Amino acid sequence: MPPERPGRESDAEREEAGKPRSLPFPSPEIIREFPDRAAQWLFEDPINVRDLLRIVDPALADSLDFANARRINRTFIPADLTKIENDLLFRVPVFGDGQAVWVYLLLEHQSRVDPDMALRLLEYLFKVWEAQKREGTGQSAGGRSQQIAPIVPLVFYTGTEPWPQPISLVQAMDLPAGFDRFVPKWETLFLSLHGTTAAQLATGATAIGQALRVWQAERRPLEELERVIESALGELEGLDESQAMQWSRIVHFVLLLSFHRRGHPEYATLFATVTEKVTASHFKEKSEMVTEWKSAYQETIEMAEEKGRQEGRQEGREEGRYDGERAALAIVLKARFGDLTLDTTAKLEAVIPETLERWLAAAATARTLEEALS
Repeated sequence: MPPERPGRESDAEREEAGKPRSLPFPSPEIIREFPDRAAQWLFEDPINVRDLLRIVDPALADSLDFANARRINRTFIPADLTKIENDLLFRVPVFGDGQAVWVYLLLEHQSRVDPDMALRLLEYLFKVWEAQKREGTGQSAGGRSQQIAPIVPLVFYTGTEPWPQPISLVQAMDLPAGFDRFVPKWETLFLSLHGTTAAQLATGATAIGQALRVWQAERRPLEELERVIESALGELEGLDESQAMQWSRIVHFVLLLSFHRRGHPEYATLFATVTEKVTASHFKEKSEMVTEWKSAYQETIEMAEEKGRQEGRQEGREEGRYDGERAALAIVLKARFGDLTLDTTAKLEAVIPETLERWLAAAATARTLEEALS
């Protein structure tokens, strides 16, 4: 049995473990790239990974000291995998053991089930073990050198298509009877965002469960999403001041999700809802957060609006050029083949840019109108 330990880690304890104390306010780059980096940013905090693991395997999560977990730098992972995987890797001490295991979180955002998931995992695990051995980052205990450490794989799936379980090489093979003993076996933990009920999320975790409740509801009608956000932020008030960083990251996640999943009018409504709940919060960091929001998010909105204006101006210039080319083509065709019929005029109005350029080139030498517009 692991020794008794507190269920919550203070900011001071986490700072001693090499974790920053400052609030995790996302940079403008994170804000802009949030659709691609949402889950990675949320789970950069190992405490959130612990709470995610608690939903799937509470006993395992409580046997690991995530307060002293160390995220493995991405340069540790072979370059050929960093380009294709969306994941996080942590080295986590085992309570009362003196050893450590590695927790690998694979963030699977494909909308459809990947039948090759077991093969992907096998390749990744093998590469990490190779790197552990090369870098000497396994573990040691009792004076005996351990070249590699076990890896706990957890797949977090955000797609909506049901994913059959378990994830294993045996399931992917058409095996002759008795030959399964020659197939590598390991357990892969699995959590489906849309295959897990809100009650399961609330039971298995605290802050992270509330974030996932909002994520589940991201595409629902505005009024329903607003109710979920109000409920989730209300539940976060059960956290205490020692969990301020976790509270802050979850609140920012909710706001970023609203920003990127909803158009401007709906986002304005959700922004007001989040701001109202945060202003009433017992966390002392709330004033700083609201002030930062008003500047950072306003800057991002202005950048998006300016980009839209620039694209609009460019589209206007392109459309003006095409209008001129259509008019020029009509003049040439009329001069060579006589007045244009209504059908021909309609055909010119509907032509796409690529075809218009080809017709312009052919109009001067074509022998008939049909040949010019072929």
